[in-house]
Amino acid sequence: MNTMGTRGSKFIDKVNVFVDGCSKGNRGPAGIGGIIVDANDDTKLDDFSEYIGVKTNNEAEYMAILKGLSAALSQTRKSVYMFSDSEFAIRQINKSYRIKEGRMEPLCLKVVQKAQLFERVQFSHVSSSNPRIRRADMLAKQAVERALFRPLKK
Repeated sequence: MNTMGTRGSKFIDKVNVFVDGCSKGNRGPAGIGGIIVDANDDTKLDDFSEYIGVKTNNEAEYMAILKGLSAALSQTRKSVYMFSDSEFAIRQINKSYRIKEGRMEPLCLKVVQKAQLFERVQFSHVSSSNPRIRRADMLAKQAVERALFRPLKK
């Protein structure tokens, strides 16, 4: 197994991942955004901003968590602390909310499976006023804006 992270050094022990998903309309153009930081010194390691097609807001939130876990793989195999303002997704992943919608179950299962690639993953709900969550929200919205408002090619 490769023991190098993206900074050219060995993998680090702990990362914090802040993610958000958004949808313009509740089944509409959707985006995800996230920031990965070293949990020890708060150094930004990576970020992402991606258009994911037409989704509901809840689907976008789950997909942001999945992308955040994938991005964390390039930094650590040990501890990931995942933060999202989606109480819905976090509580379903932590099994304190029952999954009622059939299309959410496969997304939740994918998150649980991807989390097994790490020694420890903790999923936490945080306020949308958290500065890192606000940045992730901005990255998600920028992805949608880029997809919808691309200049015409000449």
